Order: sequence, then structure tokens, then C-alpha cells
Amino acid sequence: MDSGVRGGRRGWWTLCGAVLLLVGVGFDDLAAQSRSGPALRTGLAVDVREVRYRLDLVNFSEVIDSMNAMRLEGPRFPRSQGLTTYRLEPHWWYQPNDEGCAVTEVVVDVDIEVTLPHWVQAASAPDEHRERWTEVLRFVREHEYEHRDISIAVGGDLLNDLLFLRAGTCTGLRRAAENTITLATARLDEAHAALDGR
Repeated sequence: MDSGVRGGRRGWWTLCGAVLLLVGVGFDDLAAQSRSGPALRTGLAVDVREVRYRLDLVNFSEVIDSMNAMRLEGPRFPRSQGLTTYRLEPHWWYQPNDEGCAVTEVVVDVDIEVTLPHWVQAASAPDEHRERWTEVLRFVREHEYEHRDISIAVGGDLLNDLLFLRAGTCTGLRRAAENTITLATARLDEAHAALDGR
């Protein structure tokens, strides 16, 4: 990484909350979904953390009511029972060459935090409520993991797009890289919105 010129560094944070109504939700579709993330490639540095917020209620129906009223992003945001925050930060290096200027190396840092509920009294709840809680938690987790996977996939696409950039001048290359990042940001926002909209 020492050779060449540092091209740029830009990151962005975004929040995606699961907007789920947890009464009468079907869980049959979840068996087909994968909980493991997408395969990673060289240059894609991914850090994923999972944190829990506490639900200190005893009664299962109160837990569900509480979750259905929750706004993890804040009072002005939509209801959410889970939350995924993500940051993509691309770094690229370039060098002039006989044809103009080319990217020589790219690293995209992807930082993701998935926030899920933790029902404190689940272990002492009746069997039926524990089973239903397991399904609810699985449903929220699967949705948030889809947000995680989208962020990683877009980070990988951005890595590929930047790595193969060429231009007649290094100024043109820097502009092309900024445009590539802007397009990736738009793709990322659209993909997360589409997931939350279905």
C-alpha cells in the first residue's frame, strides 16, 4: 500500500430498522434463508457485531406489544424491533501509467452492528411462550441479517468497481471514483429500502 498515491477515503453510516408487526407473522419462509453471510474477498474488510436491547417484561403478550411500539432509531422514525447500522468506507490508491491513470489497490471497510431484542424472562416463561419467542427472535434476526448481507454485497461490488477504474488523467480517475461511490451509496439505500418495503 505504500506505492502509489492515496486516492481517497469516504464513509457513510446508515440505519435500517426492521419494521415488523409481530402478531400473526408467518415463519415458514425462514427455513430457506441463510444465516451465514456472503463469501468475502480480498480487500473487503468486514466487522459485524450483534448487540441486544433488554426486554424486562414477564408476560409474553406485553413483550410483543412493547416490541410492536418500539422505535429503535428514535421517536420520529418508523417502528422497528431490530436495527442494523452499517458504514462502508472505501480506500483506494492509484498511479499514473502510459495510458493515463489506474487504480492499483482498493480496500473497502464494512462495519455493521445488528441490534436484536433480548427477552430477559424467556428462560422462565411457559414452553409455548418460549417457542413463540424463539420464532419471533429468529424472524427479526433473519430480517436484520438480510440488511447485513446487502451491506456486505454492496461493499464487494464497490470494491470491484473501484479496482477496475482507468482514466486518461488522475483527476479524471478521482472524479470517476467519487461517482462510483455515489452510485454505490444509491444502490445501497435502494436495496435496504426495498427490503424494508416488502
